[in-house]
Amino acid sequence: MKERELALLLDRATSLTVEGDGGEIEIEPIATVKLPERIIVRTGCCVTYADKTLKIKGDKKLIKFLEENGGIADGEIKVSSIGSDRVTEAEYYERLAFDKLDMAGIVEKYLPLADSFSLTAAYGEYNVTEELAARALKKMRETSYKDAERQFMLVSEEERSKLPSFKTIYSDIEKEYSEYCRENSALIEANDGYACFSDIFSGNRIYSSVDELRHAYAEVDFAGTCEYVLEKLKKCERTRPLDEELDGAENACLKENLINIEVTFDWHCTRGELSKVFYIKSNDKTVEWLKKFKSDYDLGELEDLAFYKNGKTLFSSCTHEKFHVDYTGAKK
Repeated sequence: MKERELALLLDRATSLTVEGDGGEIEIEPIATVKLPERIIVRTGCCVTYADKTLKIKGDKKLIKFLEENGGIADGEIKVSSIGSDRVTEAEYYERLAFDKLDMAGIVEKYLPLADSFSLTAAYGEYNVTEELAARALKKMRETSYKDAERQFMLVSEEERSKLPSFKTIYSDIEKEYSEYCRENSALIEANDGYACFSDIFSGNRIYSSVDELRHAYAEVDFAGTCEYVLEKLKKCERTRPLDEELDGAENACLKENLINIEVTFDWHCTRGELSKVFYIKSNDKTVEWLKKFKSDYDLGELEDLAFYKNGKTLFSSCTHEKFHVDYTGAKK
C-alpha cells in the first residue's frame, strides 16, 4: 500500500495492522462527530506497538512513526491485515468493490448461478389465517431457540456442567415468561404485545447469574411478542390478497413466475415485523424486471433482494441498512 492510500483507508476501516521491525503495529482510527454539520471525522489514531499504546494526531506524524519502526519499506506500507476480522489488503479491496455493486453488477454476478430470487414486503394490519399464523410462529420459535442455544454454548464447559440441559433452561424461562405475562397483562396490552420481559434479566431470576442467558430471555420475549401480534391479526376483519404487491402490469412477470409466498418474522437478512417473502423464478422476464432498478436498495415497495440456487442462499441484501452479503463461498 502506498502512503497516499493510508488516509483513505483509515477513513473507512475500523483497524489496520502493519508489520514493524519489532512485531505488529496496530492502528485504530479515532473518530468524532463534527458539529453542527454532524459529520464523522477522523481526529487521529490510537497506535499499539511493542506493548505500548499512544495517540498520534495527523497522518504525517503517523507516517513518520511507521518509518521509524520499520512499517514502511521503499514507500510501501507493509500492511498485514485490515479490520477486526483481519482480512488481507487484497480481500479488503475485493469487499469494497462488492459493496459498490449496482443492480447491473449484481445481475451479472449471480444470475448465471441462481434459479430463483426473493423480495420482501411488510404484511400490514390485515387478517392472517390460522395456517399461516401457525407456520410463522413455529419458525420463529425454532429460530429463537437455536439462536439462544448458540449463545449459551459460549458459556465455559465447566460452568455448563453445573447447569441443567439447555432444553430445560429454555423451558424454565418460557414458564417464567408466562407467569410474568399473567402478572403484567396491562403493560403488555399498552405496549402492543411487547412484554419488556428481557429487561428483568438482571433481577431476581433463576438464571440471572449466567450472562449468556440474557439472549434466551430476549428470544423468549420476542417469540411471545410475535404470538401476540398473530393472535391480534387472526381477529382482524381487514383482508387483502396475499400477493397484492405483485398486482399491476409493471409487476405482471413477477406474479406469473411466483413460486410461493412465506409469511414470517424472520428472513434471509433480518427479523422484525410480520412480513411476506415472495419467492420468484429467475428467467429472462424477471431478470429484465430487476434491471429496471439502479441498485438493490431501490426496489420501490418491495425490498431485501436475495438470490438462491436449489434453495441455498447465494446473495442477500438488506435494503434499509444498505448492505449486501455474498454467500457463494459459504459452507452451508
